[in-house]
Amino acid sequence: MNDICFESVPAVGDLKLDFVILEGIHLLLFTCVDKDDNLYLCDLCNDGRWLIASITIERLYGMFNNEITMRGMFACAKGICFVAKWNKDWTRKEFEIIQDGGFCGEDLPWLNSFYDTDEDEMPELQEYIDVCRIRLKNKMHERVKYEIN
Repeated sequence: MNDICFESVPAVGDLKLDFVILEGIHLLLFTCVDKDDNLYLCDLCNDGRWLIASITIERLYGMFNNEITMRGMFACAKGICFVAKWNKDWTRKEFEIIQDGGFCGEDLPWLNSFYDTDEDEMPELQEYIDVCRIRLKNKMHERVKYEIN
């Protein structure tokens, strides 16, 4: 996939589409990666803004298995997060940087809502989790290899 969906995001650069979890006319819930393969969960708000939270593979797995609520995925995010919106001329996206899941409460998904994974979705979601784990393992190997040399 790897289409750029958020360009020139402050502190991380371009975010590339990695996996579509839920879509309608627009992408509703999806993951992106930055140039270092860090993982982000993106959720389209009702007003057309996107919540973008830095996540781990383990937290994503927890969301797919109804262990972590949708609200928890964003409210408890660690690291750099963003709210993305179109500027007033609709010519480019603007980003508000948020640290450690400090999203405004009214922007967050409903309090106790889970993703509600369908049984027939689980194989595809599990395959995606496995791909993410392999990518992380390869990244760690490269880092160790670089540090040794």
